[in-house]
Amino acid sequence: MAITKNILTSNTKGSIDNLVIVRRLGQTFYRRKPKHYHDAKTKNQLKSRTRLTAANEPLKPLAKYARFKYRKPGQTQRNALMKRVMADATAYKHNNWMILPEKITISSGGLPPVNNLTVASAKNHMIKIAWVDNSGYGDAKSNDEMFIIFYNPLCENNQVVEASIKSAHRSDSLCSKKVPANWSGQTVYIYVYTVSYNTLFISDSKCLTATAF
Repeated sequence: MAITKNILTSNTKGSIDNLVIVRRLGQTFYRRKPKHYHDAKTKNQLKSRTRLTAANEPLKPLAKYARFKYRKPGQTQRNALMKRVMADATAYKHNNWMILPEKITISSGGLPPVNNLTVASAKNHMIKIAWVDNSGYGDAKSNDEMFIIFYNPLCENNQVVEASIKSAHRSDSLCSKKVPANWSGQTVYIYVYTVSYNTLFISDSKCLTATAF
């Protein structure tokens, strides 16, 4: 590298053939272009990229339902969800990254979740979710709202998620949702979490699975 004070090139920057001219701190620097450059495509880097691509797929439909009470300053709900998916719900199998939907957590907070959450039935495209009302335990209240999200990763055309937002209260102990007919025979992942009536507290989400028919 060379430094010059030549008035003819004092305001020049850019490249000429294999010569690169750079202006920095009032000085002009000359250097040669590197003969070779290294593209960041090592085996491990490509593996990391495919993992990010895989983790981004469930974020497209699920990010708007993410509710994480405790996040780092400036961290968005989407970024918090991405971090959870990367940490808990990815697996490397058959030379490819896979998403494990049953491992995805879409909410986290200090509110007690409902007890004994189960799929009561799944007939005629209607999925019923049941739970035991545990109002009075800790901060759990009877009017806490149930958020129930139905996710089918195999479905296309923006029908990946059917959401039953604020569909029931903790004290109701039952909620049903009709899913699209083209979900028949496919595994549906159901994420359930509870939000306090004043929206200050959120429970950790739980995941159920059901086969729609």
